[in-house]
Amino acid sequence: MLVARLWSEPYPALYQPSFAGAAQGGEQVEFTVPRVTMHARGGEDLRLHHMDLMAESRVAEIAVFSTAFPADNLEDALEDSSNAQWLQSRLEELTGESPEAATVEWIRYTAERNASVEYASVEYERVIESAYRVEFDE
Repeated sequence: MLVARLWSEPYPALYQPSFAGAAQGGEQVEFTVPRVTMHARGGEDLRLHHMDLMAESRVAEIAVFSTAFPADNLEDALEDSSNAQWLQSRLEELTGESPEAATVEWIRYTAERNASVEYASVEYERVIESAYRVEFDE
């Protein structure tokens, strides 16, 4: 009640989101996303979306993925046996295939801001910030 009386809204007393997904200012738009490629034992490569991998979390999939497989510590995260076992079983569950290995990449996309260009026709600069391939046991 004191907060409501002093500020007339409860927001100063409550946790506020960071709004990290809000539009950026400036001349460029930049975002970083993970890309996961499963290398099946039969030789086929399958690309999976990180949101499919993290679907069980049901909220903030990219935040959960980036905590489990951070771009700045990707090798250590994938060499951790519990992470590797989870990724292997999740890939098998999603694809029905037996994964031999997986590659996780964090890719930064940058595009020039231009309001007159349709979104589908925007050209992006693509930079792989980090990548690591983990081999799975049979």
